[in-house]
Order: sequence, then C-alpha cells, then structure tokens
Amino acid sequence: MALYLDTEFNGFKGELISLALFNVDGNHFYEVLELPADYCVHPWVKANVVPVLNKKWCTSMFLRHSLINYLNNQNHDNLIYADWPEDFIHLLNQLYEHDGRKLIESLKLELITIPDKICEPSKIPHNALSDAEALRKNHLKMMYSSKLYA
Repeated sequence: MALYLDTEFNGFKGELISLALFNVDGNHFYEVLELPADYCVHPWVKANVVPVLNKKWCTSMFLRHSLINYLNNQNHDNLIYADWPEDFIHLLNQLYEHDGRKLIESLKLELITIPDKICEPSKIPHNALSDAEALRKNHLKMMYSSKLYA
C-alpha cells in the first residue's frame, strides 16, 4: 500500500513537531508532539507551523506506539513516499527503540519530486496532515497524467 509522509520540525534539521501519513484510500495517521514549556521554537516555525497544527499534543511514546499500530494495520508491503529527505529521518527515528531494537519489520521509502506545473498547494500549508494529503493527490495526478501520455 502506498503511504504519503510529511513532517513538521523545528527549523532545518530540527526536532520533530508533527508527523502525518496518508494512504491511497484516504486513511491517515497524524500526531503532534508535546513541546516542553521551555522549548525554544524557531521564529518561522512559531509563526507558520504552530498556528496550523490543529491537534492536541501527545507524548513521544504515544506517537511512536500509535504510528507502529497504524503501520501494522496497513498492507505489510508499505511503500512510503515523501518529497523531502528529512521526513524519512523523522519517521525512521520513531521506528526504533532507544536500545536499537526495530519496531517494524520492513518499509520501502521513495523520495519523489512533483513537477511545479501539476503541483497543487496544500489546503493548510505547513500542516503535516494537509501536506501529506496534497502530496498523495499530486503524486496520483502525476502518475495518472504520465500514463495518459506514455
């Protein structure tokens, strides 16, 4: 099953804030991590990401276990698409215990680029769930249009 991934994080190479996966059927996963009170949020993230998170925050343990549950309930031949390499880093960091044990057997990851000419913007830019849904829609559109002209 194809899954589309997006994450939001605290500036370039920053800590994970939210993670979303959207499958081809529209079923989705979305969690937002609780930020400590003394957490220093990058000004751009504070202005553009935090206001559109649109979900109650959770602990990292809750996110990890919910994510594993979601992935285990999908087809075990999951192919995860993302349009930014750091999204994969944040996803993979959630799939291992602190002692190095992996929590999921296998995943396939593919980095994709959607051509600007067919790319429709996300309904809520910088919201991981909305961005993952837009990536799904744009990728399916790209695949369909390439088959039409092949």
